[in-house]
Amino acid sequence: MELEDNPEAFLLTFKRVTTVAKWPVENWPTPLAPCLKGTPQAVYQSLSVAAAHNYPQLKVAILNAFD
Repeated sequence: MELEDNPEAFLLTFKRVTTVAKWPVENWPTPLAPCLKGTPQAVYQSLSVAAAHNYPQLKVAILNAFD
């Protein structure tokens, strides 16, 4: 599954993996960024550095792009 196929399901799976791995939420954007392509990548690139590295803001911005 790719992010563009089902953004909510992809991000839920990502959250579960990072939670099980006990990664701090402030580190989540780093492993997520290379997975982005197409619309999600464009959203990521349009955000400020601070927003792009704030998982809650990044998640909302990506999901809003698909509404």
